[in-house]
Amino acid sequence: MAADAACGADIERRREPVYVSIKELVDLTPWSEQAIRTMMRRGMFKLDVHYFQPFGRRSQVIFKWTKVMELIEGKVARQTQIVIDSAPSKSIIPMPNGKVIDVQEATQAALRRLA
Repeated sequence: MAADAACGADIERRREPVYVSIKELVDLTPWSEQAIRTMMRRGMFKLDVHYFQPFGRRSQVIFKWTKVMELIEGKVARQTQIVIDSAPSKSIIPMPNGKVIDVQEATQAALRRLA
């Protein structure tokens, strides 16, 4: 009987949340609520990727825990590094939103607009 209880406790410990509120995210990470909101404004957390507002802009923010963990563990950064390493030109700037800017291409586009 004790073995069954221990097994049940292990299952409970391993179960991770799928979605968390900002307050729960504060408890799960070293970030304050203000830091999380700042990260949202700066685009580090992306709407419809890391967090959702299922009932519109003024509704509660809900984070997808697996995507937050990927961000924390650097999977996004590693994917960006692979893109940079495989690019023919090294004049690339990785952006916080996961996109990559090719400096030469951006410069040429700006010069075309100015001409």
